[in-house]
Amino acid sequence: MAIRQVKHRLGNIEYEYNDQIPWTETDQKMVDGLAHCFLVSDKSMEDADAVLKRSMKVSKSVKEGNEFFKKVAGALEKAQLVAGGYVGAIELGQLSIADALAEATNLANDAFQKQSEVLTAAHAEYSAVLDSRNKLVDEVEEDNAEVYDQLTGLFKLGYEAENIATDLMSFDQASERAREVLSFNDSAQERKLDAVLSITRDFELLLAKVEGQQNVWTEFGSRMILIEYIGKLRSGNQSTSFN
Repeated sequence: MAIRQVKHRLGNIEYEYNDQIPWTETDQKMVDGLAHCFLVSDKSMEDADAVLKRSMKVSKSVKEGNEFFKKVAGALEKAQLVAGGYVGAIELGQLSIADALAEATNLANDAFQKQSEVLTAAHAEYSAVLDSRNKLVDEVEEDNAEVYDQLTGLFKLGYEAENIATDLMSFDQASERAREVLSFNDSAQERKLDAVLSITRDFELLLAKVEGQQNVWTEFGSRMILIEYIGKLRSGNQSTSFN
């Protein structure tokens, strides 16, 4: 008996065959089938690696976005604090409060604008990564079903053939080892695609936080109109505009 080997990075798969019997077309289909199963699985792994690598850009954007979120929160809090003392200051004749409020709101507005620019630029990458990830999940599911069906069919192919060189018992054991390798790849792919999904969900969470923050800013802008109006009334209609 001789040894036939199918090479793989996770460990070569070997099985016995009778080198005293001519190597048939069926024997070749069986060994090629094993190799093909590995090629399909490894291609899925490479695709998962590529999507995960690309998702790192989204992860970086999430980090930057959260930093901007903190900056915007600080600027908004300061503007709200100044606005809270606006009417009282006007009543005391401290008209400089209008300039202070204008400065605070302008800083907050600038922070919002920069945050929006960062997230708008990142959103396209996020969408592309999520689409690639979801598409790959479907492809991997289909490929895995095909691979395992093919692996099962290889033994059947040899069993139904006559006068083949391949030792079927040895080939069956090799097929089981191949399943272990494929299962390892499947688990690794799943972990990587789950990591990508986690990153995209972090981005979605950031968007939700920013949306809430923007709602507060919109509400704040509406309050400013009322605050300025009250300030004018209590100051005797002196110029207290912060626009």
